[in-house]
Amino acid sequence: EDGIRDHCVTGVQTCALPIFLAGDVVAFFSGNDLRLVGDDADNFVRIDLVGDNVLLRGENGTTVNGGSSFTVASNTTSVNRAVIGNFGAGNDRVALGAGLSYSGTIHLTMEDGDDLISLDNSELSADFAAITGQGSDTISIRESGINGKLILNTDKGSDTISLNTVSVDGDLSVNTGKGKDVLKMKTVIVGGFSNILTAAGQDTVVFEDSTLEAMFMATGRSDD
Repeated sequence: EDGIRDHCVTGVQTCALPIFLAGDVVAFFSGNDLRLVGDDADNFVRIDLVGDNVLLRGENGTTVNGGSSFTVASNTTSVNRAVIGNFGAGNDRVALGAGLSYSGTIHLTMEDGDDLISLDNSELSADFAAITGQGSDTISIRESGINGKLILNTDKGSDTISLNTVSVDGDLSVNTGKGKDVLKMKTVIVGGFSNILTAAGQDTVVFEDSTLEAMFMATGRSDD
């Protein structure tokens, strides 16, 4: 399952990667990063704890390096790497499972499609960024702590961003594109500056039992 690393040379930025069928995510280590590269099919992947190991697993028919899984870390609940993911134009799902801690930045970029990104019951020592393309996208973060910045950007489409029981030590940046978007923040604490922008569309923004140290919010045209 880790054979992809045989095609990479330590210290060289480019790797000769094998070609797999559609619906496959290529996973490999590059320096201190875990790199994930999706294709234009629907990619469903999950990082979670299986036994004593942290695995990246394919779901709903998605393969990882042509197989079922890729070992991210062994005999630990910590991911001591940055996680950098780039996914194509399918309807993709990336889930970061419960009970894990991450020492590096998590940066997920999704192209057009109806995408879902979820982070559950996790602790992050650095930044978390989720950038999605056009489509009806969902970003869900719950019961998690982020010691760095939280950056959530969605493009045109009817998008939903849900933060439930989340603490952010750094700044919060939310920027939704045109469309009928929903932002829900319940039991959220932000220690830095919160910048919330919604573009044109009938948007819904809900704050419940949340504390934001300082905030700027601007909504676009339409009845919000």
